[in-house]
Amino acid sequence: MAPPIDDNPNFGNEKLVPIYHIARDRATRQLEEPGTRVGDTEWAICHKHGITYDRFRNLNNLPSRSQSPNITIRVGHKYIVGYRKMPVVIWSTDSTSSNTTPTPRPQPVPLPKPKPVPPPVVQVNFRKKPRELSASQPLIDYMKSWERPPIVNGRISGQVFRDTKGSATIGYGHWIKDHELSKWAAYDPRQGGTRSMSMDQMIQLFKDDVKRLAEVEVHKRFHVKLTQGEYDALVDLAFHRGGGALRDSGLEGYMNSISDGNYSANRIKDCFMKYAYWFNRNTGQWEFVAGFEKRRREELDMFLHSKYTLHH
Repeated sequence: MAPPIDDNPNFGNEKLVPIYHIARDRATRQLEEPGTRVGDTEWAICHKHGITYDRFRNLNNLPSRSQSPNITIRVGHKYIVGYRKMPVVIWSTDSTSSNTTPTPRPQPVPLPKPKPVPPPVVQVNFRKKPRELSASQPLIDYMKSWERPPIVNGRISGQVFRDTKGSATIGYGHWIKDHELSKWAAYDPRQGGTRSMSMDQMIQLFKDDVKRLAEVEVHKRFHVKLTQGEYDALVDLAFHRGGGALRDSGLEGYMNSISDGNYSANRIKDCFMKYAYWFNRNTGQWEFVAGFEKRRREELDMFLHSKYTLHH
């Protein structure tokens, strides 16, 4: 006689097996996501596995966001991030014999360990002509961390949104001019649009913007050889404050006058920090902006030390 079902808890055609994420410390996370400054956070886990905060908390019996807006992620703890289906062996009976021969139960298949990803290599001292350089991946990641689209239902939105100034924007800081709004109608909820750009599409659009708005300015204005860090810092400044900032800051004239790259760190700092201020056209005055100062200091880290700071 076949054994009772209770003796075979996997009875059936398939079962759901939890998928675990082991919370990483800062060093472990940096191997997979270069530039990160902290270990796993709730946002980092949800973003990595494409799930919402509510789903994550429900899977792990954690309090809802209304009960506890912030939770502590414990390093080394296993968190469930989903389930996958696994085939289950069913007991079978040999019709020619009264004995029941159980089919061996499947052995658990361990999840493959992610291979550590080495941090991207940024050449510090190797100099090239500006036209031989392009925005590095660490720069793209850095700029994306500043220009990140809003989070909607636990996911990065791929639809048109309005920034703090009320300007129509999509993806990573792609500004939509008024006469271009009709082109983006399918992605604009205000115009009845329901489509959403994929992550790959948003990243490609962003890279095109960086090349069109910033890299061409650096190529056009600088004639001396640059390190990758110097090039990236100039690209970020041009993207954030416009190509004219390269000239008006004094960087263009000063750097082009020194062919060997032996720049004065204090002079470079003074040039960048001119754009820690914003010109208020209503008052006719330059006004200090803390966020601008923070970005200028991070650009200086790129320029002088090839250091890239990500924001989470």
